[in-house]
Amino acid sequence: MSIPTSLPLADPAVPLSSHAHAGAESLCWSAIIAGALAAAALSLILLVLGSGLGFAAMSPWKQDGATATTLGVSAVLWTIVMAAAASSIGGYLAGRLRHRWVDVKPEERFFRDTAHGLLTWALATLLTAALLTSAAAGTAKGTAQLASSAMEGAGGAAAGLMDDEATADDYFNDSLFRSDRPTGPADQAARDEVRRIVAFDAIGDQPMTDADRRYVVATVARQTGLSSTEADVRVTQTMNRAQQTAKELEAAAREAADTARKAAAKISLWLFVSLLVGAFCATYAATVGGRHRNAWPR
Repeated sequence: MSIPTSLPLADPAVPLSSHAHAGAESLCWSAIIAGALAAAALSLILLVLGSGLGFAAMSPWKQDGATATTLGVSAVLWTIVMAAAASSIGGYLAGRLRHRWVDVKPEERFFRDTAHGLLTWALATLLTAALLTSAAAGTAKGTAQLASSAMEGAGGAAAGLMDDEATADDYFNDSLFRSDRPTGPADQAARDEVRRIVAFDAIGDQPMTDADRRYVVATVARQTGLSSTEADVRVTQTMNRAQQTAKELEAAAREAADTARKAAAKISLWLFVSLLVGAFCATYAATVGGRHRNAWPR
């Protein structure tokens, strides 16, 4: 058995870098992860900066601070700029830090760099979403604890002033039994029953039933000293006001819900646009970083 006296040499016609990276994989996950971490960190930094600028521009006074329209437009533009800047940095790093591919056609290198940028953007988006979700959950928990403590303190201070919360039903019930010449002691049980009748009939469009009307008129007349005619007029006026108030409250609730729906739709659409801008910037920056990487021999 003979022992070779010399090792085989590399083919001098093939560049040395080809031997070093001929087996390099198409995806360089270390570069992708590094770019994603940089993009996620920059997104958080820009988000904090934008939040600070937004709070500085806001004011509770009517004639001071930016308007709601200005704040909304500024938030949209800042979100798009933030996505473009962070994705560009992450994509460029992913393209610049990858392995140097040799004996690969330019079309294939372009596709691989684009894939590096897209994967970097996807990973950074998931990381940012996870961090923001965790931060939002922590903030909500802390806010709930503070609100609970504040409510307990406020409840203890107001216990001697008001036992029950004043509502529209209570107001209308009190207006029914308002009198300067009561005929006898107040019957709280009867008043509570009348309050429930008024609250039930106020939420519908149909008039009060005859049985309910006779009972309410008789109870009001008995406890206020009014005549049956005067009590009937008072009941009619009170019911009209109660039904009108119920309709106004319902309309206000529907309007608030519709406003929230429209705002949520706009936010979702602009977030979609910002994500598309981020994906494009990441893929383009990765191709630029890849070209710069190929310019170096090692």
